[in-house]
Amino acid sequence: MNGLLSDLRVGARGLLRRPGFTLTIVIALGLGIGASTAIFSVLNAVVLRPLPWSTPDRIVSFSEVREDLPGEAGATGAFMLSNVREWRERSETFEAIAAYWNDAFTLTGVEEPRNLNGLKVTPDLFRVLGVGAERGRVFEQAEVEAGEEKLAVFSHAAWQRYFGGDDDLLGRAVTLDDEVYTAVGVMPADFEFPDPDIEVWVPLLWKAPEDPNRVQEIMLPVIGRLNDGFTLAQAEAEGNNLLSRLREERGLARRQAVESGEAQAEGERRVVRRRSGEEGEGAAAAPPAGPPEIPEEPQSTLVLQTILDQQVAPVRPALRVLTGAVALMLLIACANVANLLLSRGLQRRRELATRAALGAGRSGLARILFAESLSLCLAGGLLGLVLAAGGLQLLRRLDPGDIPRLAEVGVDPTVAGFALLLSLACAALFGLAPALQMRMDRLLGSLGREGGPVVRGRSLATWFSSGLVVVELALALVLLVGAGLLANSFLRLVSIDPGFRSEGVTVAQVAAPFHRYPTGEARQAFFEGVLERLRSRPEVEHAGFVNFLPPVRGRIQMSMQIEGQPPPEGPMEDRIAEMRLITPGYLEAMGIELVGGRFLEDRDRDSGSPVMVVNEQFVKRFFPEEGGAVGERAAMFGEIVGVVGDVRAQGLDSDPEPTFYIPLRQAPAMLLQHFDRMALVAKSDRDTDLAAALREAVLAVDPTLAVADVETLSQRMSESVGLPRFYASVLGLFALLALALSVLGVYGLLSYLVSQQKRETGIRMAIGARRDQVLRGTVIRGVKLSAAGLGLGLLGAWALRSLLASMLFGIEAGDPMTFVGVAAVLFLTSTAACYFPGRRAASTDPVTALREE
Repeated sequence: MNGLLSDLRVGARGLLRRPGFTLTIVIALGLGIGASTAIFSVLNAVVLRPLPWSTPDRIVSFSEVREDLPGEAGATGAFMLSNVREWRERSETFEAIAAYWNDAFTLTGVEEPRNLNGLKVTPDLFRVLGVGAERGRVFEQAEVEAGEEKLAVFSHAAWQRYFGGDDDLLGRAVTLDDEVYTAVGVMPADFEFPDPDIEVWVPLLWKAPEDPNRVQEIMLPVIGRLNDGFTLAQAEAEGNNLLSRLREERGLARRQAVESGEAQAEGERRVVRRRSGEEGEGAAAAPPAGPPEIPEEPQSTLVLQTILDQQVAPVRPALRVLTGAVALMLLIACANVANLLLSRGLQRRRELATRAALGAGRSGLARILFAESLSLCLAGGLLGLVLAAGGLQLLRRLDPGDIPRLAEVGVDPTVAGFALLLSLACAALFGLAPALQMRMDRLLGSLGREGGPVVRGRSLATWFSSGLVVVELALALVLLVGAGLLANSFLRLVSIDPGFRSEGVTVAQVAAPFHRYPTGEARQAFFEGVLERLRSRPEVEHAGFVNFLPPVRGRIQMSMQIEGQPPPEGPMEDRIAEMRLITPGYLEAMGIELVGGRFLEDRDRDSGSPVMVVNEQFVKRFFPEEGGAVGERAAMFGEIVGVVGDVRAQGLDSDPEPTFYIPLRQAPAMLLQHFDRMALVAKSDRDTDLAAALREAVLAVDPTLAVADVETLSQRMSESVGLPRFYASVLGLFALLALALSVLGVYGLLSYLVSQQKRETGIRMAIGARRDQVLRGTVIRGVKLSAAGLGLGLLGAWALRSLLASMLFGIEAGDPMTFVGVAAVLFLTSTAACYFPGRRAASTDPVTALREE
């Protein structure tokens, strides 16, 4: 150990005598190790670190894949609530099963009404997760089933934010949506389910329908805890068998109910005929009615996965790309360092040969090289940790909100240990490997002979260094192509016309809770009262409500039948259109273009003739050969009075769907029963944020309600492209660093060759070589290296192009313009790096060069 410490001191002193060389290596290593450490921190937080629950690998999520729903809609991440209770009672593979749904609550009784993001959960949720309250307790299944449903458990953040961390909260009555709940517990600070925004959990009591033969089509997310001794595959097999039995039982119950009803109806008819004298002798018997058609319940398949896999699945491909990108960058940094160390090793061959001649064995030389390499790598690792900490702050600032647990990334002991191991691995690679490959006789030969082995060694080293530069350029090109594709994709995405104008528009979510506004008419009156007050303000140009504000994944789809047209014969998808419930003023506030007819107006009331406005995709689907849709009628929904432009309602990366807009006042009563929350949209005729105006308008109508998610529409649109912006930014940063390192590699190699061939250059210039010839020769050598690297890199990028396909929008993974453009940038920068060593070689003074040699 003392010998190693002594070698470290000697190595450090030697490195300090060459500050430029040392600083270059430390920076290169710091960039590679720092980037690797930052991405490892992300992988550790998102994928590797266990969820903060008891045995999280036993917690699984349920998905029911429905054959009657096409595409992604069939692979729903939800489960029928009617199946949950049966599952709890019949399953042998699960210890507990729980369902939940997101909801929002208005908290009153504090300084001002607050909107809380909440979750209604079946009481077994906490048992499934294996967690308890930090203060107080959680609610149990037995007490909820006994009728004690008004219980609430708060998050640690909500406890601090709304109640000042008061321990007296436990057992206190709190008012949520005008209903009194008893606060029974506060969860730990690190408990986040299903996401960090949830602030309160309240019971969801499953109640069986009055008709046991009716399937309750309520789809909810469901999770369960596996019993010890059972695997995921066993639980999935049991689940699919149980689903089949449940379908058969419900089908049999429906058939029996229908047959019983038919028999009862036939008996009633016979009684009527007897009383009227129709069933005497010679009376003709009524022909038996055919059996009614009983619709079959659609087939479905259960899919189980661990809850961690469920969380990570949407971002797993992107994490793989980022991991591969940082691995490429680390390889580029290592190749750069290897080149620099090889150059220095050749320069100090006499020193090593002298040590060998004085008795230093192979182990002694290896220890010297390892000590020097260890000093460099530890310094690079320390710099890497500093850079990783700064990079992680940047990542958290760029957090798109779609990557689970990204807010938890940081430099913890695990991450620091990874950086240390990476530094030690680099030290072993750069220190021990060259030492073990040294041949003692070659070192000894370099003492007395200027040619021979040393010349051959220099030639081999030159070839090896050139190969490393080619590899650096190839890897850098792969990274640059990936970054170029993502950047091109992002620019195309944000340049897409969404179909509306976000400038000057402020939006918010407003709820008219069922307990305060139990009827559709009452909720309509509330929303119209808010609009009346908002429109009276001089700064508000237009205002309106909509049930789903774009961009949003929510939708209501309806089968359409146009009056005067024959029923469509194609698949169901060809008859479907999306429905939006709006108030007059919404289309104008969003700046959606009017193509024909008119917008909805205040005169379109519930007492008037039903009207609707459709978009251009609707016209293309349902009126492909007509001159126009205005004046036509749709069954159930009335006359088409206007046609507006298409909106990318599901996101910028989605295509517009056939859509029709109907007035909230004319909405079917069955729909109004399910809508207590609407999005409020207001447009200012000035450059004014209307957030305060929206809050004041709502409070003026009902001072007990809170307004949620108040933001400008521009902010909302920016958040909707947060994930592609995050990936493009991170990969672009890695690519720029890789470009800098690879260009530095070209410059370093040529600078080294120029210094090594100084005598040869002097002789050539002494016998008549011109400066431009020397410059051109050096640049051509660098250009050849660049061309080889670019060719290899283009092949690699083409082979790996499919890895990015799922992350791109509006551009192919093999886009030739991106490949050619990136290759041109790398070629020009590497060629520019060749110029400076070439100019130094061309300025060589022959007399001085020969005298120095």
